[in-house]
Amino acid sequence: LFRSPISCCQCNLITRLTWFREPRARQSSWRAGTMGVQNEPPILGCNQGTKFSSKAGRVGLKNLGNTCFMNAGLQCLGHIEPLVAHFLNGDFKQALTTSKKDGKGEIANKFAELLRTLWQSEKNVYDPRTFRQMLKRVAPHLMEGDDQQDVQEFLAFCIDGLHGDLSRVTRAPPPVT
Repeated sequence: LFRSPISCCQCNLITRLTWFREPRARQSSWRAGTMGVQNEPPILGCNQGTKFSSKAGRVGLKNLGNTCFMNAGLQCLGHIEPLVAHFLNGDFKQALTTSKKDGKGEIANKFAELLRTLWQSEKNVYDPRTFRQMLKRVAPHLMEGDDQQDVQEFLAFCIDGLHGDLSRVTRAPPPVT
């Protein structure tokens, strides 16, 4: 069987862990209306109690005017199974509560809200306006003048922001000389 490794080490959310995903048969739980009913969850690594909607993973993001770069990046991040499982299981909350007490965590919390909508709501389309408003506050350079931006820069910012919000390191190590 074909196995493809998916690593989330770059995000520093799940370290030294590589997931292997077996290809699913056509009659698997991906058929519309059967999500969450069968034993195997649509996201590997999710707890048994995690509920999924019939539209799990198939919720679109509304274009808010030149936000297709943001929507494409969010859809990519929202379909990395170990990352999604980390947020849908609520595992991210431990790192959030033990690390940043100074109001940080906004990116991680908004991202968790987005993932819950993509995987657990019955909506066809989600309006990512609150995520965009948060980005305008914390990274105005990404949303300057509502111009089209680079998805690679957006992804780098999101991954770095999630890393910063969820890093368990409370004090930076001394520089190596």
